[in-house]
Amino acid sequence: MRRRTKPAIPKVEAKPPVARKSLKNEGSRVRQFQNRLKEALKREAEAFEQQTATREILRVISSSPTDVHPVFDAIAQNAARLCEAQFCFVYRFDGQVLHFVAHHGVTNEGAEGVRSAFPAPPSRGSAAARAVLDCGVAQIPDVRVDSDFALRPAAMLAGYRSAVAVPMMRGGLPIGAIAVGRAQTGLFPDRQVNLLQTFADQAVIWNRRR
Repeated sequence: MRRRTKPAIPKVEAKPPVARKSLKNEGSRVRQFQNRLKEALKREAEAFEQQTATREILRVISSSPTDVHPVFDAIAQNAARLCEAQFCFVYRFDGQVLHFVAHHGVTNEGAEGVRSAFPAPPSRGSAAARAVLDCGVAQIPDVRVDSDFALRPAAMLAGYRSAVAVPMMRGGLPIGAIAVGRAQTGLFPDRQVNLLQTFADQAVIWNRRR
């Protein structure tokens, strides 16, 4: 007798296990997205503030075709605010010496302390004088330990420990400088230095119109 063959039992392929989403990874992605969104909103807010400050300075320039003080006062105020500094000092350079022309954030006593050191020639003695001397950015992370810094009494009166200055350049020559300072030590980040240079460029625009 022929033996009856048993019907083959079909093989059932095992389904791969469904990967469960890791709550930890999901939370990490959410935080990354939130951080990126926060940074984007911050950049947008900073750009809006800079545009607002620029419009304000240009408005003052338009309304003060010959008076230097309102223009430099507006530049000092906006530069200190947007560069997250406590103090700002603006100087003109006549080709031989720097003149202290505007400030923001310092007391009358502090301003007089700085003013007493000028007029002064370009030198290593202050951030602004260095910026004019070198025709470039001058950073002083701590004025109390900088061996070339010559305005320690004025800095103590004004209340700043670190400073950065940029020159106002016209035709390749310096015509002034803007410096900002704060009570904390350390270097100013590139973003704030670039903002300060923008304000210096706006001061040059005003000088061209005189």
